[in-house]
Amino acid sequence: MKKSLLLSLGLLSTLVSFAGRDINIKTTDGDTDTYYSSDIDSINNDGSSLSLYEKETAIATYTIADIDNISFGEFVDDDDASAFIPDTIVTVTFKTSSVTFAYKDNSGNQVTPKGVQCSYSTETIGTQNYLLVTINSVSKNIGYVLTGGTSQRYGGVIMYSEHKCSLTINKLKLINENAPAINIQTSKRTFVEIGDGVNELSDKGTYPAVGTVSMKAAFFSEGELIFNGAGENTLTVTGNVKHGLASDDYVHVYSGTLNVNANFYSPDAQGDGIKVKDKFLMHGGSVTVNAKGDGIDCTKGYIRIIDGTLTVNSGAKGIKSSYDPAEAIAEGDKPNYEIDPYVLIDGGTINITTGTGVTEGKKAHGIKANSNCTINGGNITITANNLAKSDGVSVDGKFYMNGGTVNCTPYRNCYDSASYEYKGGTFNCNK
Repeated sequence: MKKSLLLSLGLLSTLVSFAGRDINIKTTDGDTDTYYSSDIDSINNDGSSLSLYEKETAIATYTIADIDNISFGEFVDDDDASAFIPDTIVTVTFKTSSVTFAYKDNSGNQVTPKGVQCSYSTETIGTQNYLLVTINSVSKNIGYVLTGGTSQRYGGVIMYSEHKCSLTINKLKLINENAPAINIQTSKRTFVEIGDGVNELSDKGTYPAVGTVSMKAAFFSEGELIFNGAGENTLTVTGNVKHGLASDDYVHVYSGTLNVNANFYSPDAQGDGIKVKDKFLMHGGSVTVNAKGDGIDCTKGYIRIIDGTLTVNSGAKGIKSSYDPAEAIAEGDKPNYEIDPYVLIDGGTINITTGTGVTEGKKAHGIKANSNCTINGGNITITANNLAKSDGVSVDGKFYMNGGTVNCTPYRNCYDSASYEYKGGTFNCNK
């Protein structure tokens, strides 16, 4: 019992700093097992055994009596694209009526790919031929380059991979019918490099009502999307069917210029610009969102902006962290009370305008947090102008103002929170 308690206390004290650190478990027989932090989402100790989980699947279980000690490795930023160096580069080139594939190592020499299969097919919809690329990979350290020159190309890419990879979008204007322009069907990280030239991704038509493949946005991924790019390099994503950019995990922007647009996709629903489950992170770069629905919506996690320039023009809420256990219960799902749907702003330049292009009365708050909202820094401008229900900042928990400058022009309240704590910074209410 004492050993179980010590392990519990030790794990609780280190889990806060666990992200980015490998975990080493040494057993009493002298063996040591190492698990990569990117593969572990949670650790459970039931008093007699210790289990490591990736999402909801146990990847390892130990009897506590058999554990000698647990240690953590040095910090590694799992989202650092510079640490990922592909061994094989697969270049996918869209042409007018065909697609070519080239395989080279990172020295530029042609190679025969191992564990990577690329193919394409042609589908005619109306009078237009669409080139549909399928990539299947079981290999590690693969980098993909999608290109098509300056001409408009018609087609899409669906990618299956068992490992994290990099994806460079370089001089590509790609539009797909009835499916995402890019659909990444892997739960692992994809490091997205915004390359040279004019890069545009978009969809149109309708998505299938029933299918085995997720289709939620013009650019969709089951796993994490980490964006990087030189300052002058731009990627524009336009969702005309559902959302603009979506991940069933999280989106992390480090650098580069990302423009995301989302339009109406049904008579009673509106597309969100960026839709994520676990979190939206921004360390730098420039992100501009124009959406008929919400600008950025995190459904089962949090939003954190550390630096960079973020501009949102939305019909509904600007940025929101929206998880609500009561809604989960109402929808027949098991509620997760460990999710903390907060919004944290440490810095950057943020401009939010809501209620754009909407005439009906609905809530179009600038910032919406179903938990707490904390502003530590940055220059933030909010205009919430959709009729009488829109607040600048709407918080179900506490609103902490610790630093930075906020200029807020709402239709209703500058902020709506049961508890407001001011410690620093400037909040200008223009009402």
